Amino acid sequence: MARTINEKYRQEKRNNIIQVAISLFPVNGFSQTTISMIAKKAGMSTSTVLLYFPSKEDLFHCAVLESLTELKSLFINIEPETHDPAEQITKMVIQHITALSKRVPYLKLIHYVINQHERFPELTKEIFTVSEEFIEFLSLMIKKGQELEQVKQTDARETAWAYLAYINGISVVITEPEESPFWKGLIRQGIRIVGGNVI
Repeated sequence: MARTINEKYRQEKRNNIIQVAISLFPVNGFSQTTISMIAKKAGMSTSTVLLYFPSKEDLFHCAVLESLTELKSLFINIEPETHDPAEQITKMVIQHITALSKRVPYLKLIHYVINQHERFPELTKEIFTVSEEFIEFLSLMIKKGQELEQVKQTDARETAWAYLAYINGISVVITEPEESPFWKGLIRQGIRIVGGNVI
């Protein structure tokens, strides 16, 4: 039992370090963000942070890739609760934008990496790989809706890219807190782009 509690405590501490890093790296840049800055904001010593992450590079990579894996799961692994593609698209957009409203700092980190793609080529490649997987997933969903005449006839891949561009743009310009009703309007517009049932 003690081992379970200790492991949970260690994981919470590690997650806290990653969340602080996610909030600082895009604001200060990789070079200007120090382990001591992260430690101070996380309320722990520099040596404690280094127990979890042996270097700033390691922490940066973990902050980007572990959160990317979580985001990929939220965006691509959507259980089909219905055989109605338009309804499924609607639920998907709600899930996406609700998730984004809680992860704006991480999305800013993604944009930072992409803007520094020459410096972080491996991370950029990972981000683009996940983006392409999402485009394939969404294109198939749109085509299925079109075959059943539930979703407007467009180029499914172009529509998928337009939606991805839309949700990426949200993270750049929207600063509203997650509880703001503004996000509901963003959900409605996202549904219109993809062709679901507007709520």
